[in-house]
Amino acid sequence: MRKSNIFCLAIGIVLILTSCKGVLETKPKVNIDNVPWEVKMGVNYLDDRSAMVAFTNNADYTITEIDLEFRMKQNIQEEKLDEFYSYLEKEYSIIEKEDIEEIRETGLSMHSHVYLDEDEYIKKGQTVEEELCYGYVFIETLDYYDLFEPDMYRIEYIDENGEEHITYYDYVNKTYSEK
Repeated sequence: MRKSNIFCLAIGIVLILTSCKGVLETKPKVNIDNVPWEVKMGVNYLDDRSAMVAFTNNADYTITEIDLEFRMKQNIQEEKLDEFYSYLEKEYSIIEKEDIEEIRETGLSMHSHVYLDEDEYIKKGQTVEEELCYGYVFIETLDYYDLFEPDMYRIEYIDENGEEHITYYDYVNKTYSEK
């Protein structure tokens, strides 16, 4: 009888500890507070006016790559969506009517991706700007930026041992994960 009580107690402790796992977790070494971002108008590498994202490295580690994804907000007024899709069709001649219909069904995302060569890595205190895009086209105005919200933030960095790590922040679920 005693062995079974001890076994049940041990199982109970394991269950309690695993259910408290989320409480015991801490923020990763590099997190969204360490690498703030700001969307603003600027000039892209083609010397064209473009929506840009400025990323600032306030972490104690060197950043090698950043990816920020946005998704369309839910419950956008139909009038505003119609205006936005009409703008896309007129402004971007490469987007055809069929594309707009597909975008209406699936939604559209925005992203900014910073990929750097080793000699360009972002050191502590440095800021880098990168274009904000709908798929593969540059965004030329912030008039429709309010239709989007942050979705996923990926920060790749080199730790104190010279090893690369990736921190993901899921804005929807407000959770971190690391690789």
